[in-house]
Amino acid sequence: MKKEILIVGETTLLIRCAELIVEANHNIVAICSPDKDVKSFCIRNHLKHHLSIHDVPQNIRYDYLLSIVNYEIIPKIYIANTNIFAFNYHDGPLPRYAGINVTSWSLLNHEKEHGVTWHILTEKVDSGGIVSQKYFKIYDEDNAFSLNMRSYEIAYNLFSQEIFDRLSTGNFNIHEQDLSKRTYYALNKGLPKGGLIDCWENTKDLIALSRATSIGERHKNTIGLPKLVIKGNVILIGKIEEYRFIENEPANDAPAVIYMIIDAGIVASSRDGFIIMSDLQSWNGEKHGAKYWCSLNSIGIGESIDRPFAEHVSTVNKSYLSESYWVKKYEAATPLTWPIERIPTDSTQGGIETLEYTFHEENASSVFFAIMFSHIKGLHPDSRSSNTFDYTNSELISDSFINNIFVPIVIECGEENAINQNVFDSILKQLKEIKKRGGSLRDIFIRYPNIFEKRNAKRSILFCDNLSKKEFLEIKSTYTG
Repeated sequence: MKKEILIVGETTLLIRCAELIVEANHNIVAICSPDKDVKSFCIRNHLKHHLSIHDVPQNIRYDYLLSIVNYEIIPKIYIANTNIFAFNYHDGPLPRYAGINVTSWSLLNHEKEHGVTWHILTEKVDSGGIVSQKYFKIYDEDNAFSLNMRSYEIAYNLFSQEIFDRLSTGNFNIHEQDLSKRTYYALNKGLPKGGLIDCWENTKDLIALSRATSIGERHKNTIGLPKLVIKGNVILIGKIEEYRFIENEPANDAPAVIYMIIDAGIVASSRDGFIIMSDLQSWNGEKHGAKYWCSLNSIGIGESIDRPFAEHVSTVNKSYLSESYWVKKYEAATPLTWPIERIPTDSTQGGIETLEYTFHEENASSVFFAIMFSHIKGLHPDSRSSNTFDYTNSELISDSFINNIFVPIVIECGEENAINQNVFDSILKQLKEIKKRGGSLRDIFIRYPNIFEKRNAKRSILFCDNLSKKEFLEIKSTYTG
């Protein structure tokens, strides 16, 4: 019997499940997805496509709602509009691994097996009755990427073999979860010690950190990356493995000491052995050889690796709590650049034009930004009604060891493209949010490919607030360098 089905989510798993539905001549009401490949699938198959489920009219009904690799919270009205069931694919064994990034947490917890679950979608996340579930072995060589890929394949097999044929009848065997055994992993739950590598830990824990954060090239990474600190210098580490000396293994007299620096990576002692840290990259994604990076920062054999400071861990964990906020801001950013490449400071020397100012009233900065915005838009005839500036202040600079110095401020002028009280209020509200939240983690652009591409495409205008002369000159140098 033909059914009406609404689908929301991302990735090839959604596409493969939708292909089965199309072939069976069920009617797909719409597919809601920000995924470009999913949109292309919809175009090829003449299916209605929305970027978000919020774009679907709330007065239509359907037999099933399928949520497949979906990162969007589904309002309860859409669940209530189903005539039979709303299903969700979850990439972990429920009820023990509810929430986000559960393949990573399974690896961090040294589990021997993992699982996937299809369950009824309810208002409480990942708590509905289980429709289909399967456990499978975790191998020593598995990381988050390989575990995700195997989870997708097993989930597809469950859908095609146990769920798909029953869509016509609605006859499903549903088992309620024992929620007393539930563990929930939130999206903003940060890595142990903020992902800062502590070589006083056991080797297996350091390797687990690496495996859990290996999401795959060009894949969105919402959990974080391992960060190594030596003599105050920070570098991102892509891989941590146990290191075995071929002969004459040295005595491990103390953890967190560098024993070798080779092309492949940095060899150091852990609490109970030796590790090699490889695939080094900077905050902007630039790859570095271990020898080059250590030489650049005057790091040699025998140096001690810094232990994570409590204040740095606290800063990272605070930033995780606001990461979703900053990701949305960066995704929405439309940089407005000067309409000329360089503004000379005098007739003989190039540079950037600067304007120093001092205000003492709470809302003075918002007024200044709005006035400057109006002036710049006058120079920039092609500017939009919504544009983004980079902003920094003394507090953001103080956290720049781990966090970005610059954060975006979005100025919305509406259709009339005018500066008014709403613009002032919006800027003031954003300044208050910056004060409350602090900056975003510096590795956010590497972990979110969509904002990395946007960030590198165009540099926006920078506003500096409450900086000392030294800080201002340093920022000026950073921004023009």
